[in-house]
Amino acid sequence: MLRKKNKLWEKGFTVMELVVVLGIFSISSLIITEIFMAVNKTQKRVMEYQRVQSDISYTMEVMARAVRLGTIDYLGYSSQISNPQTVLYLKDADGRPITFKEGADQSEKCADNESSPCIVSGFDLDADGLIENGEEASITPKGIRITDLKFYISPTIDPFLNTPCVAATQVEDCLSDICEASGFCQVPDRQPIATIVISAQDTAVSNPVAMTMQTTVSSREYYR
Repeated sequence: MLRKKNKLWEKGFTVMELVVVLGIFSISSLIITEIFMAVNKTQKRVMEYQRVQSDISYTMEVMARAVRLGTIDYLGYSSQISNPQTVLYLKDADGRPITFKEGADQSEKCADNESSPCIVSGFDLDADGLIENGEEASITPKGIRITDLKFYISPTIDPFLNTPCVAATQVEDCLSDICEASGFCQVPDRQPIATIVISAQDTAVSNPVAMTMQTTVSSREYYR
């Protein structure tokens, strides 16, 4: 009986059992590694997405704030506005011109070639009515490339102009559809509105993250 027990104790795993166990262990390790890498990749992608979103949101807010605190500079456009526009002409609270447009490369104030095109802001520092190259600066962070920039202006003509009219025949020429007895169109109850659309991508990574954002903002200034 003792001999029989010793034989049972001396019995171990067979080669086939070891092969099966090692195979299961290897497959499990491979699956766990793949899951870890996938999660890590997804997390990295989300962080890149959040970075692009944050950078574009900042750029968008700079332009939106300029619209809110100023007004559309209709004189900056040669004629009645045809949407969309590639340049946003504004005037600040002191009447000084501000522009927002796409800069092509470093010569147009972009941070570097990887950050081109960028969005360039121009400000009339000396209030001479002109914006010089030295008064322009990029408002998009380094590593962000602008792929599309559009501005939609409404209304397409200055609503605050003293437009002459004849009540009997030219009512349709007034934005308010009202020609006053003074011989001028009544100023409509409309404030200038700018819709800004930005498409951009992150060039700091091998697989760029692309994103498009849009906002509509109105000027706080109103003339009646």
